[in-house]
Amino acid sequence: MVRVQFEPFIDETSRKFIVDGIDFYNVAKTALPDWYPVNFVLRGERGDVLGGLLGDLWGGWLHVSHLWVSETARGAGNGKLLMSEVEAYARERDAIGITLDTYSFQARPFYERLGFEICGTIEGYPPGHAKFVLKKASFAAGNNVGINGGETLPCQWVIALGALGGTRICCNFKGLSGSFKA
Repeated sequence: MVRVQFEPFIDETSRKFIVDGIDFYNVAKTALPDWYPVNFVLRGERGDVLGGLLGDLWGGWLHVSHLWVSETARGAGNGKLLMSEVEAYARERDAIGITLDTYSFQARPFYERLGFEICGTIEGYPPGHAKFVLKKASFAAGNNVGINGGETLPCQWVIALGALGGTRICCNFKGLSGSFKA
C-alpha cells in the first residue's frame, strides 16, 4: 500500500532520489545533460565569509538561487560585484541568460538596475508581499532565444512550489509572459 508521509527533515538519500528523479526526467525530455553548480563566495581579508552567490547552470540558463551580503559588507558594491562575476561566468559558458527570484521586501530594484526584467509575479507570497521572477536574457547570439527563423518570443514562467522545499521554475517559449497569482 502506498502512503504519503510528511518528513520535514528528510534524509539525504531520499532527498537525492527525488531530486535525481526529476533531474533525470528533465534530461531525458530535453537531451540537455550538462549541469554545473555555480557558487561565488565573498571573503574578507582574513578569509571570513561575508556573503556569496549560489546557483546552477542547466538548459542554457544560469539560475541564481541565493545572493546574500552580510550587513558589514553592504553598501560597498559587493552585491553588484557578485552579480558581475556570475554574469561573466554565464557569458563565458554561452548561457542564454540568468534567472532569479526575489521578494517585494528584498532586492527587486537592485536587479532591475542591473538589467533584469520581471517575467512572473505571485501576489500575496508571503501575505502582504509578492514574489518576483526575473530574467536577463541578452547573452546568446541574437540577444534572446530565436524561434521561427530568428523571431524572439518572451517566455511563460510556471512556478511550482513543492512540499519538499525549494522552488522549481520552468520556462516555455510559447509567446506568453506576465504575472499570475498563487
